[in-house]
Amino acid sequence: MFCACFADGWNRAASVANAMSQENLHQLHREAARQHELAAHSHRTASEHNEKGDNETANWHTQRAMEYADHAYQLAKEAHDKSGQIRSL
Repeated sequence: MFCACFADGWNRAASVANAMSQENLHQLHREAARQHELAAHSHRTASEHNEKGDNETANWHTQRAMEYADHAYQLAKEAHDKSGQIRSL
């Protein structure tokens, strides 16, 4: 015979797991945003060096900006893909 007390425990466990998944999702979004900020900063720094004629340093910062932007994209994509796996309470 099925006991309702077990169902309550399972529902609570599922709610906790869902909350943890949502926290992980929020962490992915926060990290993606941080990577976007780093990319923007690197782009600005590259622009400043380019204006001064320091092309070597500008190119270095441009490369870093591209790496940060790529990482941000990957994190955002991962968060988007995982968001479809989280069910609402």
